[in-house]
Amino acid sequence: MYGEFHSVYQGIGTLNGRDCEFEIGQKPEGDIRLICGSDEIWPECNELALEGIADEFRIYSAGKVIRTHAGRGESAAYCYHYQSAGKFELDARLCPWSEAHTVRFAITNLEFMGNKQEEYGTGGWRRTDLNVKLDGVNISFQKVEEYDSIIVSLKRSKNTEITCDLVMEVENHEQDEILNLADRICILLTIARGTKINWINYRLLDKESKLINQHHEPRVTVPYAGMPLVKSVNIPKCTIDFLTQCYPTYKERKSQYHFDNIANFLVDIHSRGFLETRCLLLFSVAEVLTRSSFDNNKQLRRLRDFIDKHNVPVEKCREKKCGRGCGTCVPKCNECKYKCEPKCEIGKFIQDRNEFVHKMRFPHNEYITAGYYRNLSLLHRMILSALNFRGEFYDWSEGGPVWA
Repeated sequence: MYGEFHSVYQGIGTLNGRDCEFEIGQKPEGDIRLICGSDEIWPECNELALEGIADEFRIYSAGKVIRTHAGRGESAAYCYHYQSAGKFELDARLCPWSEAHTVRFAITNLEFMGNKQEEYGTGGWRRTDLNVKLDGVNISFQKVEEYDSIIVSLKRSKNTEITCDLVMEVENHEQDEILNLADRICILLTIARGTKINWINYRLLDKESKLINQHHEPRVTVPYAGMPLVKSVNIPKCTIDFLTQCYPTYKERKSQYHFDNIANFLVDIHSRGFLETRCLLLFSVAEVLTRSSFDNNKQLRRLRDFIDKHNVPVEKCREKKCGRGCGTCVPKCNECKYKCEPKCEIGKFIQDRNEFVHKMRFPHNEYITAGYYRNLSLLHRMILSALNFRGEFYDWSEGGPVWA
């Protein structure tokens, strides 16, 4: 499965009104590829509409495309390869959602951690059944076939792979409600696991588990980055606890904190890009978080107020020169401002931010990698606290599995 098409369909139909044979499929990275053969040379076109029959299903595909290759195939007909920015779907019935019982989303880059233990007959055990209920919808995560080998390959290659199915019971829920819920879950899991998690297609099934509809979209995926925020290994319920704790807060504070953007930025901060660029993005995300909470021009005050409001765990100053410590003192306290804050986590973050943004360096000739990890650790805690998460999390302040 690795590096190959997740779903491939062959059939006959019409492409922009011309008869053709076609092959269409989707890769785990989300790319949709269309290959068509014809005796005619088709004109250049960046928007295509395909209709046809494949495996007794009606297939529709429409959207903007990029022609990537043209050449002669085995039948001496011209073969055209297209990379689509549109979508395609298989329809077996006219009103699929009205007859659907379950929907199965193909999820990328999610390492499965079950919340139940199942014993093998020969001894030992494995984790199964990652189940949760959100917005009145019964949800479960299920491993794909060959999951173990896919995970090994994913961690080695840092590519993108379909690892799990996100299964929801449709019942009386509307299509938009189910799709929005799947998007929200993927955003939250992206934050929890520190890598981009998304769905790229879904299948609608009836009560007899027969396929009603299959829908594919070229959605955004990013290569795997193994830097989780929320602890999952050896804590089977942690993922479920995270979703149940944070989902209501996510909905309540989404318009204020823009968690969708924060999740995507977090993936970029964990990426293999230039470390200097990731540091600037790190401080920018912290700036957005604090400005979303407090209308104050003083960075130190905004950061401290954010940390106090959301109970972000931080290391307080150990030097109580002013007798109060940096968690309660105000900027007018000169003793604390000049002697206490630069030596505490809050003050050092602001000091690092100012030095790096204005001079592109961390103070005291510190290695940029060390400063990156130290400040990233505080940003992680800020994001999790804004989501009202109070469980176990990783501390990457001393370094972690990120490409420097």
